[in-house]
Amino acid sequence: MDSILNKLGYSLYDSLEEDDEDNFLDELPLELIENSIRTQFEEPLEYRKKDYIKDFIKKYEICKQNELEEDLQEMESVHYEFVNFMRDIFDEFLGIEIEEIENMNDDTANDIIHHTYRYFIKCIKKNFSNIVCNEIDEHSEDFIADYIDDKKDITYHTFKDEVTDPHDIIILGNLNTIVDDILQKVLDTYTIEDFFKMSDSDEVNLDKEYVEGKYAEYKINGNFIPKYVAMVDSEFKIEIEAKLRNHILKKYPNRVKKFINQKEEDLDTEEEN
Repeated sequence: MDSILNKLGYSLYDSLEEDDEDNFLDELPLELIENSIRTQFEEPLEYRKKDYIKDFIKKYEICKQNELEEDLQEMESVHYEFVNFMRDIFDEFLGIEIEEIENMNDDTANDIIHHTYRYFIKCIKKNFSNIVCNEIDEHSEDFIADYIDDKKDITYHTFKDEVTDPHDIIILGNLNTIVDDILQKVLDTYTIEDFFKMSDSDEVNLDKEYVEGKYAEYKINGNFIPKYVAMVDSEFKIEIEAKLRNHILKKYPNRVKKFINQKEEDLDTEEEN
């Protein structure tokens, strides 16, 4: 087995990340790949960029094509071990189960673990940012009732002349608690179907479509929502707040221009003085 594991070590360029051009995996054995994937699930916001499953699958296919007949069984054993590892990881960190993955052919097993991994780990920021922005677009009134009379804070005075919708001003002034309220709503009321719908955007997301389809076919089962929401730590919430803030302010494109013009006027006044 050791000789086969060594053949799964490699230097492989990960083309999915444009900002990762210099990142190579040198002589990386299966055990280290598995440990790296576990670290991604433990800290997905920190280590989500590298697609280790794509790397493993590509190297496995190359090895299979070049192996002697007597080595193929051992190669397939390595692949079987990796697929079972991913099955256990999905169960441990997301509470989901892939039905009969042990009976799938290589291509089908590779597809289902790869798309599932990419949707939940590599797309985690998009998923939760989309949910928060979509909730505000569709149900903002549900999250502002407690703040409707609070118009005297610094945020109100900052935006009252530039943001025309008073609801938007309230949201901008209470981003942290509103994001918490939305995440609590996800925990308390969302079905799996709700999560897929609200994590969607105008962009094509093949990973979401694939995983959503497998849920509809009962090939993937289990409620991932509690464990998935638990991955959203305090630092991630700050990023989501920034996404929501930008999402709201995009409705007011003249606000930035006005701000720049005001800065120029201030500089002119300083020069005159």
